[in-house]
Amino acid sequence: MDRSEVAVIIPAHNERLTIGEVVTGVSPYGIPIVVDDASTDGTEELMRSYRDPRIRYFRQPENIIGGSFLYLYREAVGEYLCMFGDDDRALPGCFEKKLAILEQRPDIDFVYSLWNRIDAQGRNQGVVRW
Repeated sequence: MDRSEVAVIIPAHNERLTIGEVVTGVSPYGIPIVVDDASTDGTEELMRSYRDPRIRYFRQPENIIGGSFLYLYREAVGEYLCMFGDDDRALPGCFEKKLAILEQRPDIDFVYSLWNRIDAQGRNQGVVRW
């Protein structure tokens, strides 16, 4: 699997403290595409500091919330699309397991995984099941 086949779309709003870790965490598995919903916390400066040409960054003049996903869908290229939060972290093996399922089972169009909720202090609050 070539990582250029996976577009990882990440809407962001005022998550300067986490977005860098998210982008560098998904970069080995796909092409990060970030749309910034008019953040005021330094997210724009951080994102513009990246020199990796594979990282794509777009800034909205206002916070359009749900509209960011639509914008990102239009910008996504590749065989697969992964939606990722601006404060999410992938557990080891997450991408590999999902891609293996999709490649081995062409009749499956969508995979997802459970996730852990982390509080503001970085403590794991357990698996989310909704």
